[in-house]
Amino acid sequence: MKPDKSRVPDSGSFLLRLKEVIGEKPVASFARECGVGESTLRNILAGAWPRTDILVSIADCGGVSVDWLAVGRLPKHVSELRELLKRPQGRARDGSHEATLMQAFQVLQEWQIENGRFLSTDKFLRAAELLVELAGDKPEQVKQHAPQVLRLAA
Repeated sequence: MKPDKSRVPDSGSFLLRLKEVIGEKPVASFARECGVGESTLRNILAGAWPRTDILVSIADCGGVSVDWLAVGRLPKHVSELRELLKRPQGRARDGSHEATLMQAFQVLQEWQIENGRFLSTDKFLRAAELLVELAGDKPEQVKQHAPQVLRLAA
């Protein structure tokens, strides 16, 4: 997989965040964990900008948000995003809410990277809440509602 060298927002800061995510792990080991080719990861570490799918894989593998990895926007960890969106009262506690919320985060993050536009944290969280509400705790319905929610949020 070749990295996409277009739309490099701030490659120096991105590289620092990427190195932080990799930590002390060998590059080959981290690449394998993420499902990314070692040469692709080395090219990114040399300054190439990753394609969206690779950026998402690295963020997921490192346990950080795509927003933080790409542009340094807080919150850094996906778990912090979860805490910001407390489960509304009356919701089922069968895990469907969390699965729907995670699907909403993923769809929103992918949209931001693909469009090179980043929502403010407030807009991001409100869009995630609205997607969960519209999907009715059915993760498979998040993508169906995403275009209309993103038109409102953007």
